[in-house]
Amino acid sequence: MPAKLSTICYIHDSTQRSTKEYSIKEITGISRLSDEDPTKIIYLKIKAFVPLDKEIETHIEEFENGQVIYLRGKFIACNGWYMVNATSIKPMANLDFNMMPVVGINIMVTGLTTQTVKNVGWRICS
Repeated sequence: MPAKLSTICYIHDSTQRSTKEYSIKEITGISRLSDEDPTKIIYLKIKAFVPLDKEIETHIEEFENGQVIYLRGKFIACNGWYMVNATSIKPMANLDFNMMPVVGINIMVTGLTTQTVKNVGWRICS
């Protein structure tokens, strides 16, 4: 089930490719879950779509590998890792992996329900 995510994470690695309308950034992010145990981390597979048209407003700011970012996006949990489609990326100045706060991930679960209308029978009234 999809969810909305907000977290602070470290950009371990990123690649970029272009399509006709977007620059697609694929990022490996790391969020820390514990100050006491540095092995308690989660990996995020992040995908960001940045419009090539500069007239289109975006909340994805420029970033580099090794930076800490504040990330918001749509989140899907998978076995052993998490996938995020980023809606907002904001670099956090003067932070690195060892200095970034332990916040884990904040998730708000969202869902979609559908109702199907079914005609069982009808009659004409006069």
